[in-house]
Amino acid sequence: MIFSASSSQIKKLNSEQLVELLKKLLHAEAQGSGISLRGVSVPLQITVPDGGEDARISWAGGLEQTDYLPSRFCIFQAKATDPKPAGWKKEVWTKDSKKKGAIAKLNEAVAKAITENGSYIGFTTAVLIGSRYDDRINGIKQGIREAGADPDQLKAIDIYDANKIADWVSQHPAIALWLNERQSGLNLKGFQTVETWGRKAEIISISRVEDKASRFFIGSESITDNSLTFDKVKERIGDFLADFTKSVRVIGSSGVGKTRFVYEVLRDTTTTAKIALTTSTIYCDFRDISSQISQIVQSIAESKKSALMIIDECPRNTAVKICEIITSEGSNLKVITIGNDNQPIEKDNCLNISVAPADDDLIEGIIRQRYPNADYSDANFIKNISAGYPHIAVLATNNYSEGLPILKSIEDVVERILSGCYINRPEQVRAIECLALFKQLGADGNVSDEIDFVAENLARQTGDEMYEHLAFAAKQNLIDYRNPYFALKLKPIVAFLGTRRLDLLRVKTIINFIENASPSLRKSFLSQWCYFSDSKTAATVAQQLLARDAWCGSLEKLKTDIGSQCLNAIVHIEPDSVADTIRYLYKDLPIDNLKEAVTCKQEFVQVLSILVSRRSSFYIAGLMLMQFAALENQSSSSKVYNRFKQLFQLYLSGTEAEPSERFAILDQGISSGDERIILVCIEVLENTLKQDYFSGLSISNQIGNQPPIKDWVPKIWGEVFDFNREGLQRLYHIRSYVKIT
Repeated sequence: MIFSASSSQIKKLNSEQLVELLKKLLHAEAQGSGISLRGVSVPLQITVPDGGEDARISWAGGLEQTDYLPSRFCIFQAKATDPKPAGWKKEVWTKDSKKKGAIAKLNEAVAKAITENGSYIGFTTAVLIGSRYDDRINGIKQGIREAGADPDQLKAIDIYDANKIADWVSQHPAIALWLNERQSGLNLKGFQTVETWGRKAEIISISRVEDKASRFFIGSESITDNSLTFDKVKERIGDFLADFTKSVRVIGSSGVGKTRFVYEVLRDTTTTAKIALTTSTIYCDFRDISSQISQIVQSIAESKKSALMIIDECPRNTAVKICEIITSEGSNLKVITIGNDNQPIEKDNCLNISVAPADDDLIEGIIRQRYPNADYSDANFIKNISAGYPHIAVLATNNYSEGLPILKSIEDVVERILSGCYINRPEQVRAIECLALFKQLGADGNVSDEIDFVAENLARQTGDEMYEHLAFAAKQNLIDYRNPYFALKLKPIVAFLGTRRLDLLRVKTIINFIENASPSLRKSFLSQWCYFSDSKTAATVAQQLLARDAWCGSLEKLKTDIGSQCLNAIVHIEPDSVADTIRYLYKDLPIDNLKEAVTCKQEFVQVLSILVSRRSSFYIAGLMLMQFAALENQSSSSKVYNRFKQLFQLYLSGTEAEPSERFAILDQGISSGDERIILVCIEVLENTLKQDYFSGLSISNQIGNQPPIKDWVPKIWGEVFDFNREGLQRLYHIRSYVKIT
């Protein structure tokens, strides 16, 4: 078993390896028992006179002892070979007093242990059982007596032989993994130590570039106040993982540098606490372990063994399950999972960290390291194409040599990336272009029909052929494979390859595909259209879908899943045409008819949220958002109400529209005569005024003692509207009329 050790493995260690193992065990034991790591001292310069010790550990507070540390002060003496009883006797003496005829004198280490009422422990690769063990313990005691001291003043005298050391190692899975790696020279079933993980090609091929940007977010990337630099978030992780049963979830787009970030956090050995964290770490890739990972985590947690597990490419549902497993009674396990989703795990024992794209300095540092002779324009071009994704910068500069052509376009960069991944045959490229058209593509199990359908209808190849091409690309780390789905997550490459494939397909082919694909496959296809705004074919498809009686051209068709999904897709392609269609179909509908007219409300509101951000389509989208907000009775959890309210913030309103255009919507709503709409408008207006001008005081407290509103509103908004004090009072009375409290 890769997480346990045998005595035969311990017997193979030389002196240096034995001391290195002792160091790892002491750090892991201290961390697992809540002992201050400041008390661990293990010098690895074993040829330097050591005063009778190879390691020591001491602490105050907490446990009196652990399973392998019999007292608060322990001295260890390591011996790769057994010195026999006579040799163990002399190990407690000073070097000079070991000479023939000299008077025995206790060495500094043992004398200190006696003073501290501590323990003296031998550490050897020999197997000592029965009388062999007893004879050597008696030898140590005799040596102490001959030096004029009392061995009974020690808390314990012991020798850890190969058997006991193997048992100790087996209590710390990461150290057992290290020992098995060291002696086999192989990666073991996808599990690796931090040291071996660091030898992977994608890490060792590029030195670390300093990351100074505040691109690490606690919780969600949308919460900008929680952004931290690498150094700050590294300390936050270290502090959080000081306790067991804790989980860290690192999320973000593929290629943004999550795995390298976690590696750099764990490889840091600048303090004893960080050494201990690294010593206890096991790395694995979910794609190599898959369904076994939950059972393995469960086994380690139930065994109460101490470890930190890094699980790369871990799907969110698996990460949630692991969060629960490690909280089992007696668990000494903590976990870092890395995933490509953007949804935090809402559990008390989980610290969520979202990684955003890198800044220009980091990307340029990668380019300069790998492309040293690039001039400014070449480096700048690759930097812009990389769009903050370190993985793209690495792929774009792979196999660079003076003889390769200079990169001058995104096509050059993508071709360099493809050739660097040994993808050069047309059918290979076509398979990846088709994959770029989908958020994810089912390839096996009960979703294997998806790849067959796409291969036949879009890629001109069989499902098996397309699977082979995508599986090869996954091995080159160009695409992701999370069984049973393939996905291309690198957004700039998705945009280029997807657009190129769309523009090589007939409009009829695309519409037929939309109409005949399974619901999940169609949704995966249409959700990618936000990246294809430059596609001429997509624009033509959008116009056909918006035609009268087409999927987006009538109220009845827009009630269907196909119509709703298509509208949500083409709003990124033809926003003005979509706004015109919405104006034509919905503008004159009474508010009470909207619920019946819009059956896929969530998708429709997403369309409105995009349109309302643009000045040209603000008016119609703003009016409809107002109506939907009114229908939801201003629930504080309502996304549509909060989006409508955001439009009237002074900052970060989320729209290009001018203040005067925004407040014209409120004016129309207040004049509508519908109490529900008036309610929304007054609440939004009150929130705006209270937030930006009244510093938390209510409107009612301001009536009667403020200058005319037209005198102070223009100072901030400009000439927005022509209300006076009586106008504000009128709004307040309307507020009272509709019983707003």
